[in-house]
Amino acid sequence: MISSRIRLFIEQELFAREAIRKGYLDDPEVQRQIDIWKKHFLAQLYENELYRSVNVKEDEIKQKYDTLHNKNVSPALMKIAIVTSENLELFEKIFQEIDSGKKFETIAAEYNRQEEKEFRNGISDYLTAEELGEAGAIAAGLEKGELYGPVKVEGGYALLKLLDKKTEEIKEIAAYEEVKELIRNSIRTEKFSSIRKEKTGELASGYKLNVNESLLKDIRVTDIDMIVYKYFGFGGRMLAMPFTPLFHQWEEKWESERADMP
Repeated sequence: MISSRIRLFIEQELFAREAIRKGYLDDPEVQRQIDIWKKHFLAQLYENELYRSVNVKEDEIKQKYDTLHNKNVSPALMKIAIVTSENLELFEKIFQEIDSGKKFETIAAEYNRQEEKEFRNGISDYLTAEELGEAGAIAAGLEKGELYGPVKVEGGYALLKLLDKKTEEIKEIAAYEEVKELIRNSIRTEKFSSIRKEKTGELASGYKLNVNESLLKDIRVTDIDMIVYKYFGFGGRMLAMPFTPLFHQWEEKWESERADMP
């Protein structure tokens, strides 16, 4: 596996050097595509920086612990079905199976790649968003029965479905030190979600974003889930456009700021 990746890296580097030598880099379409992907990667880096900047104070953790203790109920517990893979073609096949009537839970069991003990046949136990990691952060914003993805995660892509969400009465309260980091991550996720929404709305206003609603309504869309690739020589393939997860919650902030403008 390592040797094949190294070979691929060397091949791509050699082809890139040859393309530059032939002047392909100056082609307007090449420049347009580079600009699109450059903006995508820069946006990801900035989002990562925002997450790292979130600070959670000790008293915030203690306050949430005390709140949970007094309520005597657990944070939201979620049960999800998930398929993860580096191969986007797999998801294309999965969507075809879903369209043919196959249940996603059955599909998840067949293609399960999760090694954690909390997952059995592609389906998790009832866990908090923090315990579910990246998948949990996504599932927290879903409705029961909603399917989401594929979305980029560490190590590839994930397609997941929220099967159920509930809270439970806590029969025995864990010691503060045992759950301290879990609560810290919970608060960090909540803060980041709020910061990202606020910051995106501010940036949309600051850069004077304008949406052509007439043109937007004229765009023909379909309910068919699909992944579009761009093919090139020597069996090469890549996503036609950067994959961007659904994120529209910033619109409320943007609309409110637009309304306040003279």
